[in-house]
Amino acid sequence: MKVLAVADSDSYLKWAACLLDDLPEGCVSDLAVVRTPITPSPGQIRAAVGDRPLPPVVSARVLRRTAERTAPDVILVACTGPVVDVLVADVLDGLRPRPVFVTGLPGISVPATEKAWLFRSGCDVFVVHSGREVAEFGRIAAELGGGGAIGLARLPFLHHVARPQLPSTSGGEPRNHNPQPPSTTGDEAKERTTSAASAIRDQAVFAVGDEASEGSAQAVAATRADVVREREAVASAIRAEALGEGERVLSAGRADVVGEREPVVSATWAEAPRVSERGVFATQAEGLARRVVFATQAKVPRGREERERILLALAKLADERPELDVVVKLRAREDERQTHNERHHYERLWREMGAPGRLLFEAGPMQEQLADAAGFVTVSSTAALEAIAAGVPSLVLADFGVSAEMINLVFEGSGLLGTLDELSAGEFRTPDAAWCAENYFHDSSASDWVSLLTALVIGPHSRARSLLDGQEHAGARRRARLRVEVPPNLLRAGYRTKRRLMRYIRG
Repeated sequence: MKVLAVADSDSYLKWAACLLDDLPEGCVSDLAVVRTPITPSPGQIRAAVGDRPLPPVVSARVLRRTAERTAPDVILVACTGPVVDVLVADVLDGLRPRPVFVTGLPGISVPATEKAWLFRSGCDVFVVHSGREVAEFGRIAAELGGGGAIGLARLPFLHHVARPQLPSTSGGEPRNHNPQPPSTTGDEAKERTTSAASAIRDQAVFAVGDEASEGSAQAVAATRADVVREREAVASAIRAEALGEGERVLSAGRADVVGEREPVVSATWAEAPRVSERGVFATQAEGLARRVVFATQAKVPRGREERERILLALAKLADERPELDVVVKLRAREDERQTHNERHHYERLWREMGAPGRLLFEAGPMQEQLADAAGFVTVSSTAALEAIAAGVPSLVLADFGVSAEMINLVFEGSGLLGTLDELSAGEFRTPDAAWCAENYFHDSSASDWVSLLTALVIGPHSRARSLLDGQEHAGARRRARLRVEVPPNLLRAGYRTKRRLMRYIRG
């Protein structure tokens, strides 16, 4: 099976590259970036595709010629909605034989929206990533019609980190557990890690500790790659047990951790905590978990004041915990494009505030940031799922509301919602088991998108019906065609000229 994938932005490119890696053995795949005003920079492209060869950036016409020359069985259209619609209905229409068109959404898609379905209704398979998303888009499809099959897949980048081994129980009431520092021998590490994975409270809250153990110089000098290998080795040792009891995929627990409150236990050996004299956690091995990562989101919160509050809370944590690196993980640098425009870029905002604290601003792959993370925080980001999968205690800020507009409704019931005050105190959490099973951490056997795709490739099938084929949508398609045909600089200049002309006419 030959697959051609095309992406138009950084987040969709990362999703497409990871999804191609999950295709069955024997599939041949190519990847390209279609040129639009949000084309990722060379640095963003390198970060998104990992070890894959760097994909070319091509115009819509070159993409069409490529598809005609290679005759793929499948075209994965990993793009923003209007670009998906114009590529399938216009640029790539009429290919013979007609390929199977696959599309999807690269991250959290709750709540499901009619707009997302409408723009992608001309595709034969629409890939989403949780049972909840399948159900919500299924209701929209039943109401609006059109479109193809809805396929379920694990978010592909979650396969590249160890499956989360979080505290759980197998019956009975949750119980407290204060683990001792684990031995470095294999059997003892496995025994202690398994013990840690069985202890919970009703909704675990993690606090990054005041004290760090006095590790050896070798531990301090451990590289991120060493950390990743160590985590994966221990995770694999307990994987069979953890996966053998339904609810032990993930589970919830809660314990308060500051002052006289009760300590809780870490998720994996690499973060296995010890209890400090003041009743909060310290990381087990010096150098293994030395940073707190804040994952930014371009769209939320929108206001400058809200973003300043987040930066000040991070700065307070950094000030009170000098042994920690507090990192603002950027989606893009100031001069790079993103899927969504970011009015108040965090790094620029920090400079404008006078940089009143000790924060680091870094870009690049999230996986590298999580390798030695002691805590993770976001307002709304798919990176929260990567943190969960990596076993990193997390916090989703709810200070600005929990709503569709804040793109964080999906985290209701997760046990991860918290406040800026908790962030400043270094308190992080582990997610609820039932929430994880319904949202993005379903068993891989439930994923059916590859089987749907294979059936469409080898057997006869009816073409998906786009809901945007009417004349009333022709103007929008012409504008979308300009986005993929005209060089971005010329397109932006044209838009500026049009706005000036309209202001002149109105004046």
